[in-house]
Amino acid sequence: METGFRENNNSQNNWIARVLSRMILGLGIDTCPSIETMKFLEQILHREIRHALIQADQLATARGSQIIRGEEILFLLRKNKIKTQRLVKYLSMKDMIGACNANDQPPSGSAANQDEPTPLETDIDVGQNSGKRSKMCRDFFSSLDQTGELCAVVNTEASDPDREERWKRLDQIASNLDSERYVEWSAARRASFGRVLTPKFTEWMTKDLGIECKPNNTAVEMLTFLAYEAIAELVDMILLVRRDKRSDARDPFTKIKLPVRAFSSQRMNELSEMQSEIGSSESSSRSESFPFAEPITEDELREVMRRYYTPRSPFGFGTRHSSVNCRTLIC
Repeated sequence: METGFRENNNSQNNWIARVLSRMILGLGIDTCPSIETMKFLEQILHREIRHALIQADQLATARGSQIIRGEEILFLLRKNKIKTQRLVKYLSMKDMIGACNANDQPPSGSAANQDEPTPLETDIDVGQNSGKRSKMCRDFFSSLDQTGELCAVVNTEASDPDREERWKRLDQIASNLDSERYVEWSAARRASFGRVLTPKFTEWMTKDLGIECKPNNTAVEMLTFLAYEAIAELVDMILLVRRDKRSDARDPFTKIKLPVRAFSSQRMNELSEMQSEIGSSESSSRSESFPFAEPITEDELREVMRRYYTPRSPFGFGTRHSSVNCRTLIC
């Protein structure tokens, strides 16, 4: 399994390329991208997260503070209900783990203090946790909300079809792995910018940014989660681009035959049929376990970003969009 990023001694950010490579593996794409592709992916993430930091800095400055708090990040996310719900689940899980570690009273500096939920493990009821992070989210939305819509996002469980489809895809991959490969893949699924990488991540996203306010620990925790979600969203969209690439341009019903929600299961069925025809081999076993084994390319990333920033409304074409109002992958 090709999981590692090929080293480049001239790069000062090899650590982030390695983390991104493991994230991509954990999201179901087995083959390591090229160095150029990883640099381009890093540039995309860097630009998106710095844009979110600039907006948060403007909000913090407007309220007369020198610190970017978690409330600024929540305010930027307020219109994205699904991503807000995912973030609150993640923070609630961190509260639960912190409470468990406090009850167990581990020794200072031990490995138990470093436990942190991964973005793929936050399947909890957000309405049943009363930790300081989740309480901060509820208090902030209660002070901001006038219709009860934002509080409903925090306190109730809304449908998240994109995340459910992502889990289904990963579950199909896990069912085809042997024990050795599953251990390696499971470790890749836990890849994040948190834990010991948090100081490096903070320095990476704020270096030479020129903002007056600095993010506190809660804001950094939120941004590490949102950075992972941005990579996961990019991978999901890359798989959709590949689906469109395989579709028959002469058949206008191709995309109807391969709907977005059924793409991964359809691809798995096709590969299973191929396995039964050609027999078992090293290459076929790799494709069976990882149906999306082709490495991510720079062209695919460019196409994803083009689609992401293309106005979806029929009245949006031909209009000028300022950078302030432009949607981002982070918020």
